[in-house]
Amino acid sequence: MLRWLIILLLGAGTSATGAPPDVPRLVDAWIAAGRTPGLAVGIIEPDGEVRMHFGGVRRQGDPAPLDEATLFEIGSVSKVFTTLLLARLADEGRVALADPVDGLLPATVRLPVRGETPITLEHLATHTSGLARMPSNLEPADPANPYADYTVERLYDHLVEVGPGRAPGGEASYSNLGLGLLGHALALREGTTYDSLLVEEVCRPLGMDRTLCSPARGADPTIASAHQGVRPVAGWDIPVLAGAGDVDSTLPDLMRFAAANLDRSDAPIPRALRRCHEARVGGGSPGLRLGLGWHVLERDDRQVVWHNGLTGGFAAFLGLEPRAGRAVVVLANSNEPAVFDLGLYLLDFADAPPEPYDPGEELVLADWLGTYRLPGQELRLEVLVEHDQPLARLTGQPAFAVFPVSPGVLESRGGAVRLVLEAGDGDVPPRVVLHQARARIAFEREPGGTPE
Repeated sequence: MLRWLIILLLGAGTSATGAPPDVPRLVDAWIAAGRTPGLAVGIIEPDGEVRMHFGGVRRQGDPAPLDEATLFEIGSVSKVFTTLLLARLADEGRVALADPVDGLLPATVRLPVRGETPITLEHLATHTSGLARMPSNLEPADPANPYADYTVERLYDHLVEVGPGRAPGGEASYSNLGLGLLGHALALREGTTYDSLLVEEVCRPLGMDRTLCSPARGADPTIASAHQGVRPVAGWDIPVLAGAGDVDSTLPDLMRFAAANLDRSDAPIPRALRRCHEARVGGGSPGLRLGLGWHVLERDDRQVVWHNGLTGGFAAFLGLEPRAGRAVVVLANSNEPAVFDLGLYLLDFADAPPEPYDPGEELVLADWLGTYRLPGQELRLEVLVEHDQPLARLTGQPAFAVFPVSPGVLESRGGAVRLVLEAGDGDVPPRVVLHQARARIAFEREPGGTPE
Protein backbone atom coordinates (compact mmCIF):
# COMPACT_ATOMS: atom_id res chain seq x y z
CA MET A 1 0.00 0.00 0.00
CA LEU A 2 3.06 2.21 -0.01
CA ARG A 3 3.64 1.14 -3.56
CA TRP A 4 3.16 4.27 -5.63
CA LEU A 5 6.01 5.91 -3.77
CA ILE A 6 8.28 2.92 -4.28
CA ILE A 7 7.92 1.46 -7.76
CA LEU A 8 9.82 0.42 -10.83
CA LEU A 9 9.78 3.54 -12.98
CA LEU A 10 10.08 1.90 -16.36
CA GLY A 11 13.79 2.38 -16.87
CA ALA A 12 13.66 -0.30 -19.54
CA GLY A 13 11.03 -2.00 -21.63
CA THR A 14 10.51 -4.64 -24.21
CA SER A 15 9.63 -4.00 -27.80
CA ALA A 16 5.94 -4.07 -28.52
CA THR A 17 6.77 -6.39 -31.40
CA GLY A 18 8.61 -8.92 -29.19
CA ALA A 19 7.39 -12.45 -28.58
CA PRO A 20 4.33 -12.60 -26.28
CA PRO A 21 4.98 -13.93 -22.78
CA ASP A 22 4.28 -17.60 -22.06
CA VAL A 23 1.73 -16.92 -19.33
CA PRO A 24 0.97 -20.55 -18.38
CA ARG A 25 4.71 -21.19 -17.93
CA LEU A 26 5.08 -18.07 -15.76
CA VAL A 27 2.12 -19.07 -13.60
CA ASP A 28 3.50 -22.60 -13.12
CA ALA A 29 6.99 -21.26 -12.32
CA TRP A 30 5.70 -18.92 -9.61
CA ILE A 31 3.75 -21.70 -7.93
CA ALA A 32 6.65 -24.19 -8.20
CA ALA A 33 8.95 -21.61 -6.57
CA GLY A 34 6.64 -21.28 -3.57
CA ARG A 35 5.84 -17.63 -4.21
CA THR A 36 2.10 -18.23 -3.86
CA PRO A 37 -0.28 -21.20 -3.61
CA GLY A 38 -2.31 -19.83 -6.52
CA LEU A 39 -2.10 -17.25 -9.29
CA ALA A 40 -4.69 -15.97 -11.74
CA VAL A 41 -3.80 -13.83 -14.77
CA GLY A 42 -6.11 -12.12 -17.24
CA ILE A 43 -5.12 -10.27 -20.41
CA ILE A 44 -7.13 -8.20 -22.87
CA GLU A 45 -5.26 -7.87 -26.15
CA PRO A 46 -5.56 -4.87 -28.51
CA ASP A 47 -7.60 -6.99 -30.94
CA GLY A 48 -10.15 -7.66 -28.18
CA GLU A 49 -9.05 -11.21 -27.41
CA VAL A 50 -9.53 -12.07 -23.72
CA ARG A 51 -7.36 -14.73 -22.07
CA MET A 52 -7.54 -15.99 -18.49
CA HIS A 53 -5.09 -18.38 -16.83
CA PHE A 54 -5.47 -20.09 -13.44
CA GLY A 55 -2.84 -22.08 -11.57
CA GLY A 56 -2.49 -23.57 -8.13
CA VAL A 57 -4.95 -23.93 -5.29
CA ARG A 58 -7.21 -21.79 -3.12
CA ARG A 59 -5.48 -22.90 0.08
CA GLN A 60 -2.08 -24.48 0.61
CA GLY A 61 -2.53 -28.19 1.32
CA ASP A 62 -6.07 -28.28 -0.11
CA PRO A 63 -6.50 -29.67 -3.65
CA ALA A 64 -9.37 -27.31 -4.57
CA PRO A 65 -8.01 -25.38 -7.61
CA LEU A 66 -8.36 -21.71 -8.42
CA ASP A 67 -11.04 -21.09 -11.02
CA GLU A 68 -13.35 -18.42 -12.36
CA ALA A 69 -15.43 -18.41 -9.15
CA THR A 70 -12.49 -17.85 -6.79
CA LEU A 71 -12.67 -14.67 -4.71
CA PHE A 72 -9.51 -12.71 -3.90
CA GLU A 73 -8.90 -9.71 -1.68
CA ILE A 74 -7.78 -6.93 -4.04
CA GLY A 75 -6.51 -4.52 -1.39
CA SER A 76 -5.77 -1.03 -2.67
CA VAL A 77 -7.18 -1.78 -6.12
CA SER A 78 -10.40 -1.00 -4.20
CA LYS A 79 -9.37 2.66 -4.36
CA VAL A 80 -10.12 2.94 -8.09
CA PHE A 81 -13.64 1.66 -7.43
CA THR A 82 -14.02 4.38 -4.80
CA THR A 83 -12.87 7.11 -7.16
CA LEU A 84 -15.18 5.75 -9.85
CA LEU A 85 -18.05 6.17 -7.39
CA LEU A 86 -16.94 9.78 -6.92
CA ALA A 87 -16.82 10.41 -10.67
CA ARG A 88 -20.22 8.76 -11.18
CA LEU A 89 -21.88 10.87 -8.49
CA ALA A 90 -20.15 14.00 -9.78
CA ASP A 91 -21.28 13.35 -13.36
CA GLU A 92 -24.86 13.12 -12.11
CA GLY A 93 -24.60 16.30 -10.04
CA ARG A 94 -25.00 14.56 -6.69
CA VAL A 95 -21.59 15.81 -5.53
CA ALA A 96 -18.83 17.99 -6.95
CA LEU A 97 -15.10 17.32 -6.83
CA ALA A 98 -14.65 20.69 -5.12
CA ASP A 99 -17.10 19.88 -2.32
CA PRO A 100 -15.50 20.00 1.16
CA VAL A 101 -15.65 16.56 2.76
CA ASP A 102 -16.94 18.20 5.96
CA GLY A 103 -20.24 18.76 4.18
CA LEU A 104 -20.81 15.03 3.80
CA LEU A 105 -19.98 14.15 7.41
CA PRO A 106 -22.09 14.59 10.55
CA ALA A 107 -22.34 18.18 11.78
CA THR A 108 -20.26 17.32 14.84
CA VAL A 109 -17.30 16.22 12.69
CA ARG A 110 -15.28 19.19 11.49
CA LEU A 111 -11.67 18.74 10.45
CA PRO A 112 -9.10 21.33 11.51
CA VAL A 113 -8.22 23.60 8.57
CA ARG A 114 -4.56 23.86 7.62
CA GLY A 115 -3.90 26.89 5.44
CA GLU A 116 -6.85 28.51 3.70
CA THR A 117 -8.45 25.54 1.92
CA PRO A 118 -10.66 22.84 3.42
CA ILE A 119 -10.17 19.25 2.31
CA THR A 120 -12.25 18.52 -0.78
CA LEU A 121 -13.36 15.26 -2.34
CA GLU A 122 -10.78 15.76 -5.11
CA HIS A 123 -8.03 16.16 -2.52
CA LEU A 124 -9.00 12.79 -1.02
CA ALA A 125 -9.09 11.12 -4.45
CA THR A 126 -5.65 12.44 -5.49
CA HIS A 127 -3.79 11.87 -2.19
CA THR A 128 -3.35 15.63 -1.71
CA SER A 129 -5.56 16.00 1.39
CA GLY A 130 -2.67 16.33 3.84
CA LEU A 131 -4.11 13.46 5.88
CA ALA A 132 -1.73 10.86 7.26
CA ARG A 133 -1.26 7.49 5.64
CA MET A 134 -3.13 5.83 8.48
CA PRO A 135 -5.15 7.14 11.46
CA SER A 136 -3.05 7.59 14.59
CA ASN A 137 -5.54 5.68 16.76
CA LEU A 138 -5.44 2.42 14.80
CA GLU A 139 -4.75 0.05 17.70
CA PRO A 140 -5.97 -3.38 16.61
CA ALA A 141 -6.91 -6.06 19.10
CA ASP A 142 -5.73 -8.58 16.48
CA PRO A 143 -2.67 -7.39 14.52
CA ALA A 144 -3.26 -10.18 12.00
CA ASN A 145 -6.54 -8.48 10.99
CA PRO A 146 -5.62 -4.88 11.85
CA TYR A 147 -8.64 -2.94 10.57
CA ALA A 148 -11.43 -5.27 11.69
CA ASP A 149 -12.22 -3.50 14.99
CA TYR A 150 -11.61 0.07 13.85
CA THR A 151 -14.82 2.01 14.47
CA VAL A 152 -16.50 5.04 12.97
CA GLU A 153 -16.21 6.76 16.35
CA ARG A 154 -12.43 6.33 16.35
CA LEU A 155 -12.24 7.60 12.77
CA TYR A 156 -14.16 10.75 13.73
CA ASP A 157 -12.01 11.23 16.83
CA HIS A 158 -8.87 11.15 14.70
CA LEU A 159 -10.29 13.55 12.11
CA VAL A 160 -11.38 16.12 14.71
CA GLU A 161 -8.39 15.84 17.06
CA VAL A 162 -5.59 15.37 14.52
CA GLY A 163 -6.90 16.30 11.07
CA PRO A 164 -4.49 16.95 8.20
CA GLY A 165 -0.80 17.34 8.92
CA ARG A 166 -0.39 20.05 6.29
CA ALA A 167 -2.47 22.23 3.99
CA PRO A 168 -4.34 20.28 1.32
CA GLY A 169 -3.60 20.68 -2.35
CA GLY A 170 0.16 20.42 -2.20
CA GLU A 171 2.43 17.49 -2.96
CA ALA A 172 0.73 14.11 -3.15
CA SER A 173 1.28 11.78 -0.21
CA TYR A 174 -0.36 8.36 -0.31
CA SER A 175 -3.16 8.10 2.24
CA ASN A 176 -5.20 5.00 2.96
CA LEU A 177 -7.05 7.13 5.49
CA GLY A 178 -7.98 9.63 2.77
CA LEU A 179 -9.45 7.08 0.37
CA GLY A 180 -11.18 5.26 3.21
CA LEU A 181 -12.72 8.55 4.30
CA LEU A 182 -13.82 9.26 0.72
CA GLY A 183 -15.70 5.97 0.48
CA HIS A 184 -17.28 6.54 3.88
CA ALA A 185 -18.36 10.08 3.01
CA LEU A 186 -19.90 9.10 -0.34
CA ALA A 187 -21.89 6.32 1.34
CA LEU A 188 -23.18 8.79 3.94
CA ARG A 189 -24.16 11.20 1.16
CA GLU A 190 -26.25 8.49 -0.49
CA GLY A 191 -27.70 7.16 2.78
CA THR A 192 -26.32 3.66 2.34
CA THR A 193 -23.25 1.52 2.97
CA TYR A 194 -20.10 1.54 0.86
CA ASP A 195 -20.74 -2.05 -0.22
CA SER A 196 -24.32 -1.32 -1.31
CA LEU A 197 -23.28 1.85 -3.14
CA LEU A 198 -20.57 -0.06 -5.01
CA VAL A 199 -23.01 -2.78 -6.06
CA GLU A 200 -25.67 -0.30 -7.18
CA GLU A 201 -23.46 2.15 -9.06
CA VAL A 202 -20.73 -0.10 -10.49
CA CYS A 203 -21.08 -3.85 -10.03
CA ARG A 204 -24.66 -4.37 -11.16
CA PRO A 205 -24.36 -2.17 -14.29
CA LEU A 206 -21.15 -4.00 -15.31
CA GLY A 207 -22.43 -7.49 -14.51
CA MET A 208 -19.86 -7.93 -11.72
CA ASP A 209 -22.01 -10.18 -9.55
CA ARG A 210 -19.08 -11.67 -7.58
CA THR A 211 -17.59 -8.40 -6.32
CA LEU A 212 -18.32 -7.39 -2.72
CA CYS A 213 -16.77 -6.33 0.59
CA SER A 214 -15.68 -8.63 3.44
CA PRO A 215 -17.32 -11.89 2.32
CA ALA A 216 -18.16 -14.51 4.95
CA ARG A 217 -15.02 -16.59 4.58
CA GLY A 218 -16.17 -19.63 6.52
CA ALA A 219 -19.43 -19.90 4.63
CA ASP A 220 -18.20 -19.69 1.02
CA PRO A 221 -15.77 -22.39 -0.20
CA THR A 222 -14.90 -20.34 -3.30
CA ILE A 223 -13.05 -17.71 -1.24
CA ALA A 224 -9.28 -18.09 -1.53
CA SER A 225 -7.33 -18.25 1.73
CA ALA A 226 -4.71 -15.66 2.61
CA HIS A 227 -1.02 -16.59 2.69
CA GLN A 228 2.45 -15.16 3.18
CA GLY A 229 4.40 -17.21 0.70
CA VAL A 230 2.63 -20.54 1.18
CA ARG A 231 2.01 -20.08 4.92
CA PRO A 232 -1.69 -19.52 5.74
CA VAL A 233 -2.48 -16.24 7.52
CA ALA A 234 -5.63 -14.33 8.42
CA GLY A 235 -7.63 -12.48 5.80
CA TRP A 236 -8.42 -8.81 6.32
CA ASP A 237 -11.70 -7.03 7.05
CA ILE A 238 -11.76 -3.24 6.61
CA PRO A 239 -15.36 -2.18 7.36
CA VAL A 240 -14.96 1.53 8.21
CA LEU A 241 -12.20 2.34 5.68
CA ALA A 242 -13.68 0.01 3.05
CA GLY A 243 -13.01 2.45 0.22
CA ALA A 244 -9.27 2.07 0.80
CA GLY A 245 -9.02 -1.71 0.51
CA ASP A 246 -11.98 -3.91 1.46
CA VAL A 247 -13.19 -5.11 -1.95
CA ASP A 248 -13.02 -8.79 -2.92
CA SER A 249 -13.46 -9.90 -6.53
CA THR A 250 -12.86 -12.65 -9.08
CA LEU A 251 -10.71 -12.61 -12.19
CA PRO A 252 -13.72 -12.60 -14.57
CA ASP A 253 -15.30 -9.66 -12.72
CA LEU A 254 -12.06 -7.66 -12.83
CA MET A 255 -11.76 -8.43 -16.54
CA ARG A 256 -15.21 -6.89 -17.00
CA PHE A 257 -14.03 -3.86 -15.06
CA ALA A 258 -10.84 -3.66 -17.14
CA ALA A 259 -12.90 -3.82 -20.34
CA ALA A 260 -15.06 -0.92 -19.10
CA ASN A 261 -11.87 1.08 -18.56
CA LEU A 262 -10.89 0.48 -22.19
CA ASP A 263 -14.37 1.30 -23.54
CA ARG A 264 -14.25 4.50 -25.63
CA SER A 265 -18.04 4.90 -25.73
CA ASP A 266 -20.01 7.69 -24.07
CA ALA A 267 -21.82 5.30 -21.73
CA PRO A 268 -21.92 6.60 -18.12
CA ILE A 269 -19.36 4.27 -16.53
CA PRO A 270 -16.73 4.38 -19.32
CA ARG A 271 -17.10 8.16 -19.43
CA ALA A 272 -16.58 8.42 -15.65
CA LEU A 273 -13.57 6.09 -15.83
CA ARG A 274 -11.88 8.26 -18.46
CA ARG A 275 -12.33 11.18 -16.08
CA CYS A 276 -10.57 9.14 -13.38
CA HIS A 277 -7.63 8.37 -15.72
CA GLU A 278 -6.84 12.04 -16.35
CA ALA A 279 -3.52 12.97 -14.73
CA ARG A 280 -4.09 15.77 -12.22
CA VAL A 281 -1.10 16.01 -9.85
CA GLY A 282 2.53 14.97 -9.75
CA GLY A 283 3.33 11.58 -8.28
CA GLY A 284 6.68 12.46 -6.78
CA SER A 285 8.79 10.63 -9.39
CA PRO A 286 9.71 11.35 -13.04
CA GLY A 287 7.04 10.12 -15.43
CA LEU A 288 4.52 9.39 -12.66
CA ARG A 289 1.32 11.39 -12.14
CA LEU A 290 -1.91 10.72 -10.29
CA GLY A 291 -5.46 10.81 -11.57
CA LEU A 292 -8.54 10.19 -9.44
CA GLY A 293 -7.15 7.18 -7.61
CA TRP A 294 -5.12 5.88 -10.56
CA HIS A 295 -1.36 6.10 -11.14
CA VAL A 296 -0.47 7.31 -14.63
CA LEU A 297 2.94 6.42 -16.11
CA GLU A 298 4.25 7.96 -19.34
CA ARG A 299 7.20 6.80 -21.46
CA ASP A 300 8.05 6.95 -25.18
CA ASP A 301 4.52 7.99 -26.19
CA ARG A 302 3.08 5.12 -24.20
CA GLN A 303 0.83 5.53 -21.18
CA VAL A 304 -0.01 2.96 -18.51
CA VAL A 305 -2.77 3.57 -15.98
CA TRP A 306 -2.58 1.22 -13.01
CA HIS A 307 -3.14 0.38 -9.39
CA ASN A 308 -2.01 -2.51 -7.26
CA GLY A 309 -3.01 -3.90 -3.90
CA LEU A 310 -1.27 -5.73 -1.07
CA THR A 311 -3.03 -6.99 2.06
CA GLY A 312 -1.79 -9.35 4.76
CA GLY A 313 -2.25 -12.36 2.51
CA PHE A 314 -3.13 -11.29 -1.04
CA ALA A 315 -1.65 -9.27 -3.91
CA ALA A 316 -3.39 -7.74 -6.91
CA PHE A 317 -2.50 -5.68 -9.99
CA LEU A 318 -4.74 -3.97 -12.54
CA GLY A 319 -2.95 -2.23 -15.38
CA LEU A 320 -4.27 -0.61 -18.55
CA GLU A 321 -2.80 0.83 -21.71
CA PRO A 322 -5.92 2.66 -22.91
CA ARG A 323 -4.45 3.99 -26.16
CA ALA A 324 -3.51 0.47 -27.26
CA GLY A 325 -6.62 -1.24 -25.87
CA ARG A 326 -4.58 -3.57 -23.64
CA ALA A 327 -5.21 -4.59 -20.01
CA VAL A 328 -3.66 -6.98 -17.49
CA VAL A 329 -5.02 -8.33 -14.21
CA VAL A 330 -2.90 -10.42 -11.81
CA LEU A 331 -4.27 -11.93 -8.59
CA ALA A 332 -2.38 -13.99 -6.00
CA ASN A 333 -3.53 -15.56 -2.73
CA SER A 334 -0.21 -14.53 -1.17
CA ASN A 335 1.09 -11.06 -0.28
CA GLU A 336 3.80 -11.31 -2.96
CA PRO A 337 5.01 -7.78 -3.83
CA ALA A 338 6.42 -8.87 -7.21
CA VAL A 339 2.86 -9.28 -8.54
CA PHE A 340 3.30 -5.61 -9.45
CA ASP A 341 6.47 -6.36 -11.44
CA LEU A 342 4.78 -9.29 -13.17
CA GLY A 343 1.89 -7.05 -14.17
CA LEU A 344 4.22 -4.48 -15.73
CA TYR A 345 6.04 -7.24 -17.61
CA LEU A 346 2.78 -8.59 -19.02
CA LEU A 347 1.91 -5.06 -20.13
CA ASP A 348 5.24 -5.03 -22.01
CA PHE A 349 6.67 -2.33 -19.74
CA ALA A 350 9.54 -4.33 -18.23
CA ASP A 351 12.34 -6.31 -19.84
CA ALA A 352 11.89 -9.60 -18.00
CA PRO A 353 9.53 -11.23 -15.52
CA PRO A 354 10.57 -11.37 -11.87
CA GLU A 355 12.44 -14.64 -11.44
CA PRO A 356 12.15 -17.20 -8.63
CA TYR A 357 14.21 -16.29 -5.61
CA ASP A 358 17.85 -17.42 -5.23
CA PRO A 359 18.60 -17.32 -1.48
CA GLY A 360 22.22 -16.13 -1.83
CA GLU A 361 24.34 -15.69 1.27
CA GLU A 362 23.34 -16.54 4.80
CA LEU A 363 21.76 -13.66 6.71
CA VAL A 364 23.07 -12.60 10.14
CA LEU A 365 19.71 -11.74 11.70
CA ALA A 366 21.11 -10.12 14.84
CA ASP A 367 22.53 -7.29 12.73
CA TRP A 368 19.11 -6.42 11.33
CA LEU A 369 16.33 -7.10 13.79
CA GLY A 370 14.68 -4.09 15.36
CA THR A 371 12.46 -1.06 14.82
CA TYR A 372 13.62 1.90 12.74
CA ARG A 373 11.95 5.31 12.48
CA LEU A 374 11.79 7.90 9.74
CA PRO A 375 13.14 11.05 11.47
CA GLY A 376 10.43 13.60 12.12
CA GLN A 377 7.67 11.27 10.90
CA GLU A 378 5.32 8.68 12.36
CA LEU A 379 6.43 6.05 9.87
CA ARG A 380 8.30 3.07 11.32
CA LEU A 381 10.07 0.13 9.67
CA GLU A 382 10.34 -3.10 11.62
CA VAL A 383 12.65 -5.94 10.64
CA LEU A 384 11.59 -9.20 12.28
CA VAL A 385 11.54 -12.94 11.74
CA GLU A 386 8.65 -15.39 11.87
CA HIS A 387 8.91 -19.12 11.23
CA ASP A 388 12.56 -18.64 10.17
CA GLN A 389 11.52 -16.13 7.50
CA PRO A 390 12.91 -12.55 7.68
CA LEU A 391 10.14 -9.97 7.24
CA ALA A 392 9.91 -6.19 6.91
CA ARG A 393 6.88 -4.21 8.00
CA LEU A 394 6.00 -0.54 7.63
CA THR A 395 3.58 1.20 9.98
CA GLY A 396 0.01 0.09 9.28
CA GLN A 397 1.10 -2.22 6.44
CA PRO A 398 1.36 -5.99 6.10
CA ALA A 399 4.72 -7.61 6.66
CA PHE A 400 6.45 -8.81 3.50
CA ALA A 401 9.17 -11.40 3.08
CA VAL A 402 12.75 -10.24 2.44
CA PHE A 403 15.79 -12.30 1.45
CA PRO A 404 19.57 -11.82 1.67
CA VAL A 405 21.49 -10.59 -1.35
CA SER A 406 24.55 -10.00 0.85
CA PRO A 407 25.00 -9.66 4.63
CA GLY A 408 24.12 -5.96 4.35
CA VAL A 409 21.36 -6.12 1.72
CA LEU A 410 17.86 -7.61 1.82
CA GLU A 411 15.41 -7.68 -1.10
CA SER A 412 11.78 -8.55 -1.58
CA ARG A 413 11.04 -11.29 -4.06
CA GLY A 414 11.54 -9.88 -7.52
CA GLY A 415 13.86 -7.17 -6.18
CA ALA A 416 11.20 -4.42 -6.19
CA VAL A 417 12.16 -3.37 -2.64
CA ARG A 418 15.78 -3.30 -1.40
CA LEU A 419 16.88 -2.68 2.20
CA VAL A 420 20.48 -1.65 2.89
CA LEU A 421 21.90 -1.82 6.42
CA GLU A 422 24.27 1.00 7.38
CA ALA A 423 26.27 0.58 10.60
CA GLY A 424 26.16 3.30 13.21
CA ASP A 425 29.18 5.33 14.30
CA GLY A 426 29.42 7.00 17.69
CA ASP A 427 26.30 9.14 18.16
CA VAL A 428 24.93 8.12 14.75
CA PRO A 429 22.53 5.17 15.12
CA PRO A 430 22.43 2.26 12.65
CA ARG A 431 20.14 2.87 9.68
CA VAL A 432 18.17 0.83 7.21
CA VAL A 433 17.78 2.57 3.86
CA LEU A 434 14.81 1.49 1.78
CA HIS A 435 15.33 1.71 -1.99
CA GLN A 436 12.83 1.20 -4.78
CA ALA A 437 13.27 2.74 -8.19
CA ARG A 438 14.50 6.29 -7.50
CA ALA A 439 13.07 6.52 -4.01
CA ARG A 440 15.51 6.36 -1.07
CA ILE A 441 14.11 6.48 2.47
CA ALA A 442 16.48 6.27 5.46
CA PHE A 443 15.16 4.89 8.75
CA GLU A 444 17.17 5.23 11.98
CA ARG A 445 17.15 2.48 14.60
CA GLU A 446 15.10 3.56 17.59
CA PRO A 447 16.78 3.58 21.03
CA GLY A 448 16.05 0.19 22.49
CA GLY A 449 14.87 -0.97 19.07
CA THR A 450 17.22 -3.95 19.02
CA PRO A 451 15.62 -7.15 20.34
CA GLU A 452 17.11 -8.82 23.42
